[in-house]
Parts: sequence; structure tokens; C-alpha cells
Amino acid sequence: MMQKALLELLGPCRGCSFTRQAVRNFSTSRNTLANYYELLQVQRDASPAEIKAAFFKMSKKYHPDSNPNNPELHKQFVQLNEAYSILSKSLARKHYDQSLRMGTKFQTTNVPPRPRPDYPFGPGGSHGHGPFEQGRSQSQNYYYYDFKAAREGGGKRYSGSTSHAKMMAVCLSVLGGGYLLTIFVYIFVVKGFVYSQVLEQDRQARLAYAMAKENARKYTMEEKLAKLRKAYEEKQLAKKSGRVV
Repeated sequence: MMQKALLELLGPCRGCSFTRQAVRNFSTSRNTLANYYELLQVQRDASPAEIKAAFFKMSKKYHPDSNPNNPELHKQFVQLNEAYSILSKSLARKHYDQSLRMGTKFQTTNVPPRPRPDYPFGPGGSHGHGPFEQGRSQSQNYYYYDFKAAREGGGKRYSGSTSHAKMMAVCLSVLGGGYLLTIFVYIFVVKGFVYSQVLEQDRQARLAYAMAKENARKYTMEEKLAKLRKAYEEKQLAKKSGRVV
């Protein structure tokens, strides 16, 4: 809209290269002067969740990988990262809002940086650009890493909850293994004891059967009857004398 109005004001000169370059410079300077809320297209009272959602949405739109032949995407993406790096932190956002109300220039160097991993793409970046200016390059690359990790399903950065979950899983595995080992040993010992008792009873039965068989071969029928009669008489005699056999 502003570009069209400017061209109408220039009149006949709007077709020359100088006029077009001036319009481009005006548009660029206007975008540069836009505040971080306008860059992310959110209201000044937007919640952190709304700011994060807007950042992901705009990052997908202006991601350098979407059109590697357009160098402007990289610049816009860097501006989005810078905006999100400030608005996503409560203290930095508070200072930024104060600078907007007072009309002063916001100094990003006054805000302590968030701890982030090293450059994800090395010193030269992934698109042929050198490192950004000192003091802003790490923050911009850090948030580039954040967006790339979120788009691909998460990064490999350390997470305390993940570490605790892994530790809990290891403890549960050890406890489960010990419980199964205890059950196995108990079953093995009990079954072994019962099996040994069965073997002993079988051995005694076989021994008794062998002795009976041997006695049957050794004595005749008359001798067996005589032994039974003698045993009976001894038992009756014991009853009469008050003894129990």
C-alpha cells in the first residue's frame, strides 16, 4: 500500500531505475524499523504460547531451505530468530516493552544470552554465509537449531526429565530381573526337593519289592506258613502278658 502511494506521488519518474531503487529502500527500511511483535504478527499482549506458535509458523514460511536461491529469506529468518529470542524470555521482553514505550533503542547486549549448543552447521553455516556479527550470531544460530529440531521431531539436547525417565527404566529393569531370578530359584529348589523325595520313595519301594521277591524264592510254602503261625502265637502271647507288639 505504501509502495503504491509512493509511486503515484512520484508520477512520471516512477518507471526509472532510481525511483524503483528508492521504493525498495523505503520498503526495506520500513521492515527494518518494524518491532518484534509486528515481525511475528502477534499482539503486544500475546501469550508465550502464541508467540511460539507464531514463530514456528513464520519460520516455516521464511525458512532458507524453502528457496535456497532467495537470499532475502535468510535475512528475514534471522530477524524472526532475533524477535523470538527476545519475546520468548520474560525479562528480555519486559525490557523490550519498556524501550517501546519510551521510544528508545533496545540494546540486545544488555540481555543475558540463553545457554545453547554450539553452531549446528559449523562456522560457515549451511547456506554459504559467514558467521553473523559478534553478539548476535550465536543466538540466531541457536534458534535456527531450535526450529530445525522441532520440525524434525526434536533435538538431541540434554533433558533432565529424559535422564530421570531413563534412570527409572533401568531401576525397574533391574528390579524386574531380580524378581524373575528369585522366582526361578524358588521353583528350581522346591521342584528339586520334591523330585529327590519321589526318587527316595521309589528307591525304598523297589528295595522292599526286591526283598519280598528274594524271600519268596528262599522259603517254601510250609516254611512261610510256619513263620506266620509263629508270629501269630508271639502276638497272642504278648497280648496276654499285657505287652503290645
